[in-house]
Amino acid sequence: MASDFSAPKLRGPRTSAVIRHIRYEAGQNLRLITAGVAVFIILLLGASFWVSKKGQEADEAVAHTVRNERQISVVQSQLQDAEIGQRGYLLTGDPFYLEPYDKAVSAINGSVESLATGVSDNRRQDGNVAVLRSLATQKLSELRQTIEHRRAGDEAAAVAM
Repeated sequence: MASDFSAPKLRGPRTSAVIRHIRYEAGQNLRLITAGVAVFIILLLGASFWVSKKGQEADEAVAHTVRNERQISVVQSQLQDAEIGQRGYLLTGDPFYLEPYDKAVSAINGSVESLATGVSDNRRQDGNVAVLRSLATQKLSELRQTIEHRRAGDEAAAVAM
């Protein structure tokens, strides 16, 4: 028994025109879909490149900050070495203790200049380096004066300072 609801059979010249039209529309839709996908891929690649570049810039900024923080630690350590050498000499009078002092004094200016170069891209930090330079100079001057008093035999003045 045949169903009454079967699809009509398309035949004749009009049918081939309809099929050609459907194929044409499908081809147009396929072209639009392909163009859309291509645009989407290009935008996705552009966004990926932009995010990658921003991540690389952030990594470079972090590395720059870490280098500057390390240089600050070097300056701090050199100032501590100078003070430790000065204290050892004041307490014992033995010039052996001046070795860390002498090494630190000869290296501090270069380290502060290296730090100044590292932070030269930040005006606010330039001011901080200027303050550090001034304080380091004052501290080294104080240490030098106490050592000179001790060398001159005035231990009480050196320790009082």
